[in-house]
Amino acid sequence: MASGYDLRLPQPLDGSNLAKEWPTWKQAFGIFLRATNKIKESEANKIATFLWLIGPRGVEIFNTLYPNSGNIENMFGQDDEQEDNDEERFADATADAQENVSRTLAAVIQAFDEYCLPRRNVTMEAFKFNLITQKEKQPFGEFETELRTQSQFCEFKCSSCQASYADRMLRDKIIIGVHDKKLQLKLLDGKDEPLSKVVETCKIFEAATENRLLLDRKDAGMEIKAIEMTDDTKSKDGIQEVAAISRKKCFNCGHPYVRNHHRSCPAIRVECFACGDVGHFRKCCRKRAS
Repeated sequence: MASGYDLRLPQPLDGSNLAKEWPTWKQAFGIFLRATNKIKESEANKIATFLWLIGPRGVEIFNTLYPNSGNIENMFGQDDEQEDNDEERFADATADAQENVSRTLAAVIQAFDEYCLPRRNVTMEAFKFNLITQKEKQPFGEFETELRTQSQFCEFKCSSCQASYADRMLRDKIIIGVHDKKLQLKLLDGKDEPLSKVVETCKIFEAATENRLLLDRKDAGMEIKAIEMTDDTKSKDGIQEVAAISRKKCFNCGHPYVRNHHRSCPAIRVECFACGDVGHFRKCCRKRAS
């Protein structure tokens, strides 16, 4: 085996939750066979590779499904070359040996499917699916992936016609589980949109929210910078105005400080009764306070 593949070997099957682990391991093993071009090898070699990678727990299951005494032919079947060069032995083999010679990797995987998948507790998996909600500040893509992964174990399909209704369940769970209530209301007004449209709406809403927060931070920074650089504002006054922004009150009129307040402040042209300067009320006069 090439050393370049050593770090990408499928991990051994743990066996603590076969119904959940086996489909994932089977997929990883199939990718490994294709990536290493072992898919073209004999069935016996592919079964041997399967048992080498699946680990001790997987070998135990294999021995349960295919009882054997440790004999190589009993475990893997014979290689094509062995079949050609040992015709007499093949002719005298028992019916059980005949079955072993024709054993394929596909048959082994099907046997593992039948062994592992019936142990899935569909009711519990559906319960776990319904508990999933989007956490605060969790990206929507991560939330969607979590739902799709769990839905694979819930068998959302009609018992009579076998038609899948997984998309419907995913759509409803996304609407119920999204964290942002404004987005939730928007989805509920969507006139029974399909799953793809709901996912698209969530991604657009998330991107728009991130952009709006970025613009708000930029505008706030520009306002503070403009206040600090005003010609008629001393450095001490600039510090006081920044402090006024942080406490949400204007230091000229005493009213709540909002965006662009410095343009609409009611004291902007008012003469102070205490010092006679223009631009602030008497109650906010800093000279009187000093």
